Amino acid sequence: MIEPVLIVSVGFILCCYDSGSKNSLVQAEKRDESELIPISISKCIENKNFSELADTSIPRLLSLSDNSRRELLEHLETLSIPERVAVLIFLQVGTPYKTGPLGEDIEPDTDPVFSLKFADCTVMILIAESLAHAIEYRGETRAMQFANYRVGDISYENRFHFTTDRLDSSPFDRDITKLIAPEFVKTVSVNLNEKLNGEKWIPINWSRKRIINYIPFSRTEDAKNWFESGRLPEAVGVGFLKKKFMENGLDLLHEGFLWKGEILVHASSRAGRVVSVNWRDFIKERGGLYDGVIFYEFL
Repeated sequence: MIEPVLIVSVGFILCCYDSGSKNSLVQAEKRDESELIPISISKCIENKNFSELADTSIPRLLSLSDNSRRELLEHLETLSIPERVAVLIFLQVGTPYKTGPLGEDIEPDTDPVFSLKFADCTVMILIAESLAHAIEYRGETRAMQFANYRVGDISYENRFHFTTDRLDSSPFDRDITKLIAPEFVKTVSVNLNEKLNGEKWIPINWSRKRIINYIPFSRTEDAKNWFESGRLPEAVGVGFLKKKFMENGLDLLHEGFLWKGEILVHASSRAGRVVSVNWRDFIKERGGLYDGVIFYEFL
């Protein structure tokens, strides 16, 4: 069945029609279908039922043409940045999983700077952030320059290889862990990119000593209550850590997107795709895998 579509600028078209401008109406009707947003997507956005966009019977972000995606981003300009990110995250549910699908188009990582074909846990977030800011930054790739690279300089050396470093440095993120549940916050020290044996995880001349705030994994089961009490924003990023790995120069093992403290969207290597799951179920299932969680907001 062909997905019905809706022209975004309906009000403009009707206005032209009422004013007797038949040429404008005809031109709008002749627009290529690739420039239209599927009605199922448009309805969810207008009703702010963003989580319903996780339904994979609705056209996926990666299946939209360039023109449709451009129309979608223009349509999202009426929303806040966190709301835009939510829409763009839920539309990625079902995207195939691939570790490290983005690069610099040149050696040592010849993968593209921007692509929607695959996602891993970090790339899923970066794609949503870049698209949320694409109009402001005059292009998806240009927005990715600032989402994924220090001072917007596309190079392997300047890429944010460590999530907690990105949260301090990218204009699109900010760590808010201490604000969510300060009574539970713990800290851990890490020297990013420095292994205990003196080698580096990423072969670049960069390392960073820092303190990371986190909330113990088991304590975050109450995320829905935090949202309902106003502590937790409706759309937040989440990162998962294991302290023994941090001792060896790593920070987060995984990250994802949390909606209203209840729905977690993440790129799952187990499932082989981006999935949407219940937060409490995830916490119970992964109880022994992680020690703590960090929370960050979208700017």
